[in-house]
Amino acid sequence: MNKTAGRRIDSKASVFLLLIFSTLVSACAIRPRIIQHPHREGDALWMAYRSMREPLKAFKAEVRVFQKGSLGRGRASAFVFVQRPDRIRVDVLSPLGVMAVLAVDGPSLMLADLRRNVRYEGPSCPANLVRLLGLPLGSRELADLMIGLPMPMPATKRELEVTRRGSYVWTSYSQTGLRQELEFSVPDEDLALPPERQHLRIVRAEEIDPTGRPLRRMRFSEHRVVVDPLDAQKRGVALPFAIDLEDLRRRATLKLRLQWATINEKESDEVFHPQEYSRLRRIEARCGH
Repeated sequence: MNKTAGRRIDSKASVFLLLIFSTLVSACAIRPRIIQHPHREGDALWMAYRSMREPLKAFKAEVRVFQKGSLGRGRASAFVFVQRPDRIRVDVLSPLGVMAVLAVDGPSLMLADLRRNVRYEGPSCPANLVRLLGLPLGSRELADLMIGLPMPMPATKRELEVTRRGSYVWTSYSQTGLRQELEFSVPDEDLALPPERQHLRIVRAEEIDPTGRPLRRMRFSEHRVVVDPLDAQKRGVALPFAIDLEDLRRRATLKLRLQWATINEKESDEVFHPQEYSRLRRIEARCGH
């Protein structure tokens, strides 16, 4: 056999092997993840997921924050304290120290802006929280999102889809035509388990208008189990360590990356009522202004 023929055969063999390898890779990439014993009712799915969050009463974390929107573009570190249902404190840090402090206790809010030496006080409505977050979130909604608990909207109809990617999509339809989709993933090791033993992970929450245009999108990933110190068996709660919030109407994005987190370590009341900023010039913060 001459060298030219040998090179031609080698070339054909290489192409053949490449085609086989590509086919195998493609088959692996599209291999479905099947939930063998799925939930049949969306309400039961939601109650199962929500019950996994019931032991979580308090939450503390260090967070890297990436923000883009009407407040500009920036990044910062923050310490976040949450006591459910609606007590929150966020200390925003810069290399020079504390830059801003948000303290929410139910209906009341205090935001200390140490760059301008002013403090805002008023109701904890979305219009006031947007001053720090860039997104119009209520205090209870923010507390729930930090632990991966986006709430289903009021609806006239709901549907549950079991996907071939190992997840559930629970869709709610409002009277006005607004649609909300909540997607919950099932870990590989739970795909063959009965519904009551599946450890659900929230991965997506999306609001869509009647024309099909997305209005708000939330993605949750990098779930890690955080041990509950109050649990005698040292079980924990799976929390999303990466949270992406996007308001497409405002063209605003808020990305949160948890560095560490603890749960059920109660903080004193003073954490949510800091007195050290009372010397700052007070500005009344009204909802809608």
